[in-house]
Amino acid sequence: MFCFHFLAHRLKWFNPIHQLHHTHVETNVYSLYVLHPIETLGFGFIWLFLITILKFNFLSIIIYLILNLSYGIFGHLQKDIFPAFWYRNNFTKWVSTTKFHNDHHKNESRNYGFYFTIWDKIFKTII
Repeated sequence: MFCFHFLAHRLKWFNPIHQLHHTHVETNVYSLYVLHPIETLGFGFIWLFLITILKFNFLSIIIYLILNLSYGIFGHLQKDIFPAFWYRNNFTKWVSTTKFHNDHHKNESRNYGFYFTIWDKIFKTII
């Protein structure tokens, strides 16, 4: 997801498509669904391609879809739902939060990670 999101911002031909999503600077639960049809189809085709060439069992696909939807909703809420200890814990500090993704909507050149913050730390794109 980090790679796809980074490229959505950096590719000159794709960035205008992804900008529709970023019309929501102050995110809310609906911001997740503000996507250009081309972006939606593109991610759908990538998904279909991956599950066609790789062997995934049905349960793993269902679990991924539930986690992906949950992260999408949590990432676009206005208020952070994570407790204060989340940011101090050695394990959970690597997990993306509502604040992390909200900061991305306010500064599109940072915080591309969707699930984890490690890639932004490695590539120095973290706020």
